Amino acid sequence: MNVNDRLLIVGIDPGTTVGYAVLDTSGSLLDSGSSKELDLDSLIKTISPLGKVLFIGTDKAKIPSLIGGFAAKFKAKVHSPREDLKKDDKRAMTRSFSFNTDHEQDAIASAIFALKQSEPLLLRISKYCEKENKQVLQARITELVVKKQLSIRAASALLEEPESSPVVEEITKEKPLEQKDFVRLYNQVVELRKEKEILKLSNKRLVKALKKSKIKPAPIVVQSPDKRLAEKDKRIFQLIAEMNSKKQTISHQERKLDELYQLLARLQDIVILKRFKNLGTREVQEKKDILKVRAGDILLVDNADEHSEQGIAMLKEKVGTIVAKKASRGTIARLPFIVLNSSSMQLRENQHFGFIGKKEFEREKNSKEVLKKIVQDYRKERSM
Repeated sequence: MNVNDRLLIVGIDPGTTVGYAVLDTSGSLLDSGSSKELDLDSLIKTISPLGKVLFIGTDKAKIPSLIGGFAAKFKAKVHSPREDLKKDDKRAMTRSFSFNTDHEQDAIASAIFALKQSEPLLLRISKYCEKENKQVLQARITELVVKKQLSIRAASALLEEPESSPVVEEITKEKPLEQKDFVRLYNQVVELRKEKEILKLSNKRLVKALKKSKIKPAPIVVQSPDKRLAEKDKRIFQLIAEMNSKKQTISHQERKLDELYQLLARLQDIVILKRFKNLGTREVQEKKDILKVRAGDILLVDNADEHSEQGIAMLKEKVGTIVAKKASRGTIARLPFIVLNSSSMQLRENQHFGFIGKKEFEREKNSKEVLKKIVQDYRKERSM
């Protein structure tokens, strides 16, 4: 196997003497060791050449800082037990392995624990790849599912050949997979596509049911012919109404898909805004974690007039600019952000995001910054 495709499960035993163990996804021990000289940097240099680290195990319920730092470097998932692993359990887990020190034994046990926790996911990915004949992509699909938190189907679609997914090739030239917003958008596209196919199948079943309803003879019951015909007509009308409703839903989903494809194709020319209903404490607490608000992010706020000091305090260190759909002059003067009016720009939006052309956004932002500076200079002159 190519080292670049080898997926690793690492166990680490921190302390004055650091122990480590490296397994592959089949449970084979690739490397282990322990030393008082091992720190985070030397661990990274030792393990990186062996493959791609996906999972990290510890025998402690509370994740040690060394393991947290190691996981952050590789964007790997950490598995820790609810309670510290007992010595007898670790001895039983490592019975078939060779090791030189207790630290290596603890590291091997930690890696085995992480492997067992990861096996259900690895098995689902393996079965999917076998069913879809995509074994050659299995390592890359697994990496995307673990590190980018994509569904298996979304990860597979993202790695399709350019002929079957032309949008992906165009976009990934401009936006690498590390862009979380891009990954989230593409995940939406894949889920919408799946929902569309389900609706199409449902529509076909309705058409068959409608045809059967038209040709099936009336059941032999003690009813007048007029009543039987009325019930049959009622059922036919119900099926037609349901079928039309499904068609409308499919049409709506197709429009949403088209919009997302257009956004993805133009991602390098678009500013992505993270959407908040307001700047109240509860809304900010919920959305800043869901949308992963980071330094430099720009927000779309439905109603900036609804805000709290605590909500603003949670954002002001990270956010410099917001686009508001509603904001009074008093609110704009009080907020510690550059506030742009959404009505002056062409805004597209969905449940969690807003999208504005980058040039249009920069033009509005620059004009607002110039105006703000003029006002500040004027106030300084008046106060002198």
